Amino acid sequence: MRDFTQTKALFQMPADMIYLDGNSLGPLPRAAAARIHDCVTREWGEMVITGWNRAGWMAQPTTYADRIGRLIGAEPGHTVLGDTLSVKVYQALAAALDLVPDRRVILTDSGNFPSDIYMAEGLIKSLDRGYDLRVVAPEDVADHIDSDLAVLMLTQVDYRTGRMHDMAALTQKAHDAGAITIWDLAHSAGALPVDVAGCGADFAVGCTYKYLNGGPGAPAFIYVAPAISTAASLPYRAGLAMPPLSRSRRATGPAPGSNGCASARRRCCNSPHSMPRSTSGTRSTCTISARPPSH
Repeated sequence: MRDFTQTKALFQMPADMIYLDGNSLGPLPRAAAARIHDCVTREWGEMVITGWNRAGWMAQPTTYADRIGRLIGAEPGHTVLGDTLSVKVYQALAAALDLVPDRRVILTDSGNFPSDIYMAEGLIKSLDRGYDLRVVAPEDVADHIDSDLAVLMLTQVDYRTGRMHDMAALTQKAHDAGAITIWDLAHSAGALPVDVAGCGADFAVGCTYKYLNGGPGAPAFIYVAPAISTAASLPYRAGLAMPPLSRSRRATGPAPGSNGCASARRRCCNSPHSMPRSTSGTRSTCTISARPPSH
């Protein structure tokens, strides 16, 4: 059995506390306070606006995301950090539905995180195209995957019960039926081995303030499989997802480029969360938990 004494020493914890709430908020890495202090006083304080480039803030959505990508078994360049998890669920679901325009069924389960279901309900209402959100018991998901299904949207691990879906088997069955898959990794990324590429997941989303210990306000992440990264379109667009404006015309398309990082930047809808994201650069949040993908 692994000795976690050295691992525990990397985190600041109240004396004599046994902490089992990482599913809600991960504890503070000891290195994070110094990193945030440096970001505020040296980078922001001394570099001011030049910090976007000199301190690497603009690159953080993809460079730090690739560290998370290693934890979830993602191909380099196909994960990006930004926004909140609810926004990423909305973004992934809207893009997924566009990939199967002739279908109207979204399947999830009663063990899914409530916010995910709320976002799906909100998107369905906004689109007003007759989509049907079907919520079934977790053990019945496989039996409801059929040729009517557009999107299978599940949380891999139920934080209340610890139940874990078989990502590979359910993804394969959804693909056999012609559907797209979205996996919420909020309660699995950083806590157990995940292999989105090996399982063939189309989209995956997650947050960094739970088992990745990014702290309150830390950004979410989204993964888009290489096979669909070009076809998947954003439901809304903002600065980092767009090409630079010229004097003569407005930008009308996504950020240019054919490599993975350019594809990932298309999923950015805001300026980088530089200070909360800085905690993701500390050793205790990104290195000790890293596991190589199995593919």
